[in-house]
Amino acid sequence: RLLIKAIDSGFVSSCHDISEGGLAVCAAEMLLGADLGAELNLRSMVGQRSDIKLISESNTRWLVEVKKAKARQFERLFARDRIYKIGAARGKNLVVKDGNRVLIDASVDETRDAWERPIWKLMG
Repeated sequence: RLLIKAIDSGFVSSCHDISEGGLAVCAAEMLLGADLGAELNLRSMVGQRSDIKLISESNTRWLVEVKKAKARQFERLFARDRIYKIGAARGKNLVVKDGNRVLIDASVDETRDAWERPIWKLMG
């Protein structure tokens, strides 16, 4: 209900469920749709291994791009819930770190090519 309220209030630029493929696939899909890159850092998601942070599939998790001017209002709306600010859309690469460790650094073009190419072509 709160996420719908945030969307209806104009706080959200884009939003995607974190399901098949986890956060990594979710972020890639969002970026491909907008032809943008992003810099994300998962360090605030403490207590989990990096691979789990990236590919864990679970219900009721969302990657939300919040309008910069509305960030405080968004955070107040979710004050009683666990939310993590993990980065921002910028550039033409998807860069994902966990602290100082780089987990992913791929251009939007590389990501799109991998997404559109049949898996058997990626293998050989």
